[in-house]
Amino acid sequence: MEKFILSIVNKRFIIFCISGLFTNGIGYAIFAALIWLNMNFLIANTISFLCAIWISFFMNSKIVFQINTKVKLRIYLIYIIFYVGLLLLSLLSLQFLVWVMHNIYMAQLVNIMICALISYLGLKIIFGIKK
Repeated sequence: MEKFILSIVNKRFIIFCISGLFTNGIGYAIFAALIWLNMNFLIANTISFLCAIWISFFMNSKIVFQINTKVKLRIYLIYIIFYVGLLLLSLLSLQFLVWVMHNIYMAQLVNIMICALISYLGLKIIFGIKK
């Protein structure tokens, strides 16, 4: 377990967290604004999630994982497929968290943290990062 934790917490992970704070901050602001406008929380989550992954792709490929070559169509498609799966997981976990916590805003914050860890591990594989 200790090796697993140490393999996750490194310089790249810290940069990922910083860029993730920015990306998820934008996504959360969109989510909160849509909830404030009385939109269904699952629809608001979908819209904010899609906006956040669009920003995330460019930040992760250039800043976090430092992919110097032009992003190939294959990587982009895998990225989209991965995030569609993560979106479905996010919707299910948000539904559950709202049911348990009874607070949409806090449930979304917890949901973001869960999805961020899964996202980091998945992106390491997508971008071919071994360490």
